[in-house]
Amino acid sequence: MKHDELVNEILKSVVEVIEENNETAPAIHEDTVIFGSDGVLDSLGLVSLVVKLEEIIEQVWKTDIQIVDSDTLLIEYN
Repeated sequence: MKHDELVNEILKSVVEVIEENNETAPAIHEDTVIFGSDGVLDSLGLVSLVVKLEEIIEQVWKTDIQIVDSDTLLIEYN
């Protein structure tokens, strides 16, 4: 998969995650802020995007990866 194809898959995935929450996706492009105060995804949307990207990588490159694991998601309260 070439760089442009990968970028298009990522952008398409962002739109899909937004639309899965029954929201209308804004115009998404390479400069779109995905997460944060100006981002198009909330925390649940970001996790959904990461899972979707893991699936794409698995399909394209035939390899399992884990971008986020349970240790990464743990939050320690003091």
